[in-house]
Amino acid sequence: MVRRARRLEEQGALTYEVCRNMPVPEAIITGLVRHKMLWCEQQGKQGLFDQPNVLEFSRQLIEEAARNGTLFLAWLKCGDSIIAHHLGFQHGKKLYGYTGAYDAAWVKYSPGHIMTIRAIVWAIENGLEEYDQMQGEFAYKHQFANGARECKEYTFYNSLKGWLGAELYIKRRAIKRAIHQNHT
Repeated sequence: MVRRARRLEEQGALTYEVCRNMPVPEAIITGLVRHKMLWCEQQGKQGLFDQPNVLEFSRQLIEEAARNGTLFLAWLKCGDSIIAHHLGFQHGKKLYGYTGAYDAAWVKYSPGHIMTIRAIVWAIENGLEEYDQMQGEFAYKHQFANGARECKEYTFYNSLKGWLGAELYIKRRAIKRAIHQNHT
C-alpha cells in the first residue's frame, strides 16, 4: 500500500481533507454521488445509488449529519484532482464508514484503500476507539478488520406469496455467496 501511495504522490501532492460541519462543500457531495453511481452502474449493483433523487437524498443526509455533529466526510486530492471520497458518521467513540467512492481513472493507485487507511488514522488521532466498516461483503474489508460481526436479518411478509418470495431470495443469495467463496 505504501508503494501505491508513493506512486500516487509522483502524480501530484496528496491532500486529505475532512469536513465535519456546515457548510459542506457541494462539489464533494456531487463528486461522491457521481462516482458511486458510476461504480454501481459498472458493477451491475442496484440500490440506493440508482434511485432518481439520490443526490438530493445524500445532500440532506450529509447536511443533517453536519448540523448534529456526526458527519465525517473526507476526500483525497492528488494535485488539483479530487480522486476519492469517503462518507462516514461518528457516534460516540465509533466511526462508521458508510460509503466510499473514487474516480475510476485512478483505480491502479488503490484510492479506496488509501481512504480507508486515512480514516482509521483520523479516528485514532481523534480519540475514537473503533472503526466500523459496516455491512457488505467485500474482500478489502478483511484486510482492515481484526474481527467480524454477523448481522441479524429479519423478514416480514403477510401472504403465502410474500413468504415464498422471501425464501427464494434468501436461498438464491446463499447460493451466490457459496459460489463466490469457492472462487476466492
